[in-house]
Amino acid sequence: MSSSPGVVEQEVDVEIDVAAAEEREAAKQLRRDQGRRLRDAAAVAASRAAGAGALNIEQAAAAASIGRTFLYELLREGKGPKTFMLGRRRLITVEDLKSWITEQAAYGEDSDHPS
Repeated sequence: MSSSPGVVEQEVDVEIDVAAAEEREAAKQLRRDQGRRLRDAAAVAASRAAGAGALNIEQAAAAASIGRTFLYELLREGKGPKTFMLGRRRLITVEDLKSWITEQAAYGEDSDHPS
């Protein structure tokens, strides 16, 4: 039992439509991610300009040029910078973030350093 040419064309059209929809959704997600990164960078710049002494997790991740999820993973493993709670917010002082980044740069990625 073979499909008629019209049915095959419809199936191909549906596959193309699905692929196009997935591509559009991926492009939207990329724009959202880029917008979030720009907002985070702007927040870090604004907090620095205002002389803020602490950053939230998203701001700290942006300042360290790492992903927010990766920073949370490091914190869970006890390998991230020192944090403190202010109400329900987890914050990192700018000083602690700078020293943690300096420490990471000093030891490099290939070493067995625990943090």
